[in-house]
Amino acid sequence: IKWIHLPGSGVEKYSNYLKYNKIKFTNGKGIQNHQISDHAIGLLLSITRKININIKYDQKYKFDKRPIELNEKTAVIVGYGGNGKLIAQKLLAFNMKIKVVNDTKKITPKKVKFFQTKNIKKAVKNADVLFIATPLTKYTKEIIDSKVIKLMNKGSIIINVSRPGCLNLKDLIFFLKNKHLGGAGLDVVEGEPLKQNHTLLKFDNVVVTPHTGGISDNFYIRSLKLILENIKLFLNSKSLNNMVDKKKGY
Repeated sequence: IKWIHLPGSGVEKYSNYLKYNKIKFTNGKGIQNHQISDHAIGLLLSITRKININIKYDQKYKFDKRPIELNEKTAVIVGYGGNGKLIAQKLLAFNMKIKVVNDTKKITPKKVKFFQTKNIKKAVKNADVLFIATPLTKYTKEIIDSKVIKLMNKGSIIINVSRPGCLNLKDLIFFLKNKHLGGAGLDVVEGEPLKQNHTLLKFDNVVVTPHTGGISDNFYIRSLKLILENIKLFLNSKSLNNMVDKKKGY
């Protein structure tokens, strides 16, 4: 075997295979960016506009407070790869103040402020929304925990469309219970699929989707195009697209 293509963007489940240095690995990063960023915005709007509560209780629900507008709110995006860049691009349309956190320096639009991962606490201070869009590696495991969450504004919201392991679930539940957090939108959760009596499902301000962020009407078309292009490159002894960096873990 000379080359293995991993269908998804995450590669943490294949760590036992990545140790084979002579084998090239590619993955599906990039083909899910559009739909995952759409999903992230959808989760946020479901919470801020109280859409999830309207669906659950119909029009009989008495609002405890008015829906929240995103204008001038501060959003922090942890991970500025393909997903993070598109999330930032879409948030600009809502006139939000945007900060991004990434392990390596990336060029950002003028209205987007960059922070390196080591300065994540500085970035999240007074944040209203936090998006998790970083790959899961040994460096990003539980990168969002109590030390980070407590720095966010009271009533802030966490959105995770990356990997469950990037977020400390116990800490998230703790800050939801004490009402420091105003809500959470999760497409990925430890132990998924969740049982009906799971603590997270008891919160009205939490939206959980069954890991469907990467699915769309164009996903299989993009996936097929990527694989066919790489087969051509491989047969011609050329560099493959979406090579996995074994040292970085993505």
